[in-house]
Formats: sequence, structure tokens, C-alpha cells
Amino acid sequence: MARWIETPDGDYRYRVLLPRETWSAYLAAAGDAIDYPNFKNAVAARQGADRARAYAGVWSVMFELQQREVEGAGESARGADGKAG
Repeated sequence: MARWIETPDGDYRYRVLLPRETWSAYLAAAGDAIDYPNFKNAVAARQGADRARAYAGVWSVMFELQQREVEGAGESARGADGKAG
């Protein structure tokens, strides 16, 4: 059985405690219920521009991290002289 708890001083205000099997079944059902071709457009249409902007900010931060990781991987594949190993 699932249980919600409030943790106002935690990193997340609310937490849910439930069996792993329950979470797994929920994720499968949620994936099957996706009815839109574009997540960002669906957020804007269904939840409003404020939430869409917040999600875009998260996307931007994660995209920048990904770019740095890709650039770093390219640099580590080259030797000190800049040539591929």
C-alpha cells in the first residue's frame, strides 16, 4: 500500500513510499497512456506557459551538461598532442 509523507525541510516536500512492483506497474501504465507527439508542446497546452518555462529551464541545464560531457569525451579520446590515440 502506498503512503504519502510531507518533508517540508527535505530536498523534496512530498515523498511517496510504495512497493517497487507498484511503482513499476504505474510507470508501464503511464508510458502506455502517452497521447502526444511532443512533450514540451503538451506541457504548454495542458499545464500552462509557466510550467513549460520551468521545464525548459531544466532542459537547458541538462543540455549544457550533456554538451560538456560530449566535448570532454572527445578531448579524452585525443592525446596530449591533440591527435587521435
